[in-house]
Amino acid sequence: MSVSRRAFTIGLGTVGLGAVPLLQGKAPAANASTPESKAVAPPAPKFFDEHELATVAAMAEIILPATDTPGAREAHVAEYLDLILSDSPELMRTAFLEGLWWTDGYCRRATGTSFKDLPGQEQLRILSELDDSSDESVSTGRLFVQSMKAWTARIYYSTEIGEKELNKEGRVPASYVRPCESGSG
Repeated sequence: MSVSRRAFTIGLGTVGLGAVPLLQGKAPAANASTPESKAVAPPAPKFFDEHELATVAAMAEIILPATDTPGAREAHVAEYLDLILSDSPELMRTAFLEGLWWTDGYCRRATGTSFKDLPGQEQLRILSELDDSSDESVSTGRLFVQSMKAWTARIYYSTEIGEKELNKEGRVPASYVRPCESGSG
């Protein structure tokens, strides 16, 4: 099943994020290398363990993959989500982890391996299967995938990489353009 970036993230407006804080900073530029720059290891996760962070990074990359522009991995979506959740209310953190654990467990039962260790096409199949399912027995996974899509898009398009993607080739999103109001006198 081939799903485009736009098709997979469609419907984000209907998925509530609750009180998701906007990112204050910008993600580091992907592959920014100058003669003076040195590779810097990413900081240790504050909320996720290493397996969870790798799983979230893999899911985010399936949702917004690198194409002719950088994807979620280059925009550090998983690392930003780790920071956001580390400062979020306990209820939000618990709900996210339960969904993540359920989805990874579903993947292990269906394929015999964890989500992060699957090839990309299998990862896409699992996420699409859960996202498209009306089976109540997988509602936890469906809700988690929808939430993960919303988190990924919100974070990605709040980074420098995402802003450049939105304004690629000089286009400006219609939501940023407000018509001039003409007033009388």
